[in-house]
Amino acid sequence: MEMMEDVAIVGAGIAVLAIAVALKRVGIRALVLEKSKGLRSTGTALTLTPNAWLPLMLLVFLTSSSPFILLHSIPEKFKKSSSYLDVVRHADLSTLTWAPLKFRQPWGIIFGKLSKGNVTVAGDAMHPMTPDLGQGGGSSLEDAVVLGRHIGNSFINNGGLIVPGDMAKAIDDYLKERRWRTAFLVTGSYLAGWVQLGGDKWWMKFLRDGIFYKYLFGRISGLVHKDCGKLPAMSFGDMDHSSKKD
Repeated sequence: MEMMEDVAIVGAGIAVLAIAVALKRVGIRALVLEKSKGLRSTGTALTLTPNAWLPLMLLVFLTSSSPFILLHSIPEKFKKSSSYLDVVRHADLSTLTWAPLKFRQPWGIIFGKLSKGNVTVAGDAMHPMTPDLGQGGGSSLEDAVVLGRHIGNSFINNGGLIVPGDMAKAIDDYLKERRWRTAFLVTGSYLAGWVQLGGDKWWMKFLRDGIFYKYLFGRISGLVHKDCGKLPAMSFGDMDHSSKKD
């Protein structure tokens, strides 16, 4: 059976689910496509630095119909290292997967082609980075709000209609806002990992202690203090009425 939706999003990671919620908040229905047959009980932590916490509050706490589940603090029994080891020992090996660490050069983000017509990328598809700043998930949440804002503004300005001709411009504006920001995050994360894991040679110690920590680390760590902005105002009563105009 053929399905017609205003927006189709491929994948069901942090970025995709957050984008779907962001679009929901501005009244646009999105079809989320995921090849996995079901939910898995495995996962990883999401580092909630300020730049991640602000969009998460916007998408979760302020959305009465949000599909997210808020996690409470870690139970006391899991706070001891022995408990973590016990979890690993009893893990179902069939749920474990091997995925190589991906990295996109920052100039590929700044100057690369990240969209085609009404199609674009977000999250790891746009800016895969090393985990040394813990910004993979946070930057994906930023993507969701920024993309939702530009698409939402187009939707509202066109009287609650998805106008294909305007989507390319909305996507282009989204990429203009995100290119340099994510390129800095990718670069900062790579440098942080490279310097801290660079070994004990004298020149690396000098680079790490005399230059990186003294002059660069403060600027790099400051990247997590970023407010990606808000979504356009849309009352919940006006949601789910989007349609397409040629």
